[in-house]
Order: sequence, then structure tokens, then C-alpha cells
Amino acid sequence: MSYIRFQTGLRCRSTGRSLGIFFAAGQLQDEEQVKPYFDESLRATLNWFNKNLRAPRQDEIPTQCLFWFDCSSPRVISTVWELVTLLRQHDVYVTHRRSTDPGKIVYRDAHQIAAIPNQRVHRALRI
Repeated sequence: MSYIRFQTGLRCRSTGRSLGIFFAAGQLQDEEQVKPYFDESLRATLNWFNKNLRAPRQDEIPTQCLFWFDCSSPRVISTVWELVTLLRQHDVYVTHRRSTDPGKIVYRDAHQIAAIPNQRVHRALRI
């Protein structure tokens, strides 16, 4: 099984960790930094995720976990790339890493996992 993780150059104010793509998109919206001609596309993309991707409750996932997308979910992956494109069009640096061993998996559904990263993953992602 192969997984892919996206993270941005934006930092979480409380932890200092790199924000994932959903938190980065939310930050752009919260700070009203979304360019008007991208607003509808961003909202439609995020709405698609809200309808099609389960968001586990925060108390289900340890805080040190990172989320990874399952590469065998082509519709999800293509929509992730749409979101990445929108973020990059807002000058948000986005990088990604693939892994077959993202760490200790503590949550899994049809499209994503949450894993506690091992040292190799920590170094690779520079978290």
C-alpha cells in the first residue's frame, strides 16, 4: 500500500508544525485571502471533500498523528491535486511525500490513514 502526504509552508500558530492542505485552505478563507476569482472553485473543492471524505473526531486521533491519503483512491487524489493547485495559485508552498511505511497507523478509512510518524518519517518531512 502506498500513501501520499501533502503539507504546506504555512505553520500552525500553536505547534509550529507545517499545516496540511485543509488547514491551509481554511486559514486562507479565515483571513479572507482567497482571490475573488478562485473563491467559488475553492469552496466547491472543499465541499466535495466535506461530502466524500470522513473527518474523524479529534478525540479519535492522537495529536502527533499525520494524515496520509491512500494512493489507490484516484478520485480523492485527483481532487487533492485540484486543491493543491488552488493553494499554489495563492502563493502557498505545497510539498508532498509518498511512503509505504508512514508510521504506526491508528486510523484508516477507504481514502486516508492517520499514523504516528516514526523517526524516518520525521526526518523526511522535517517536522
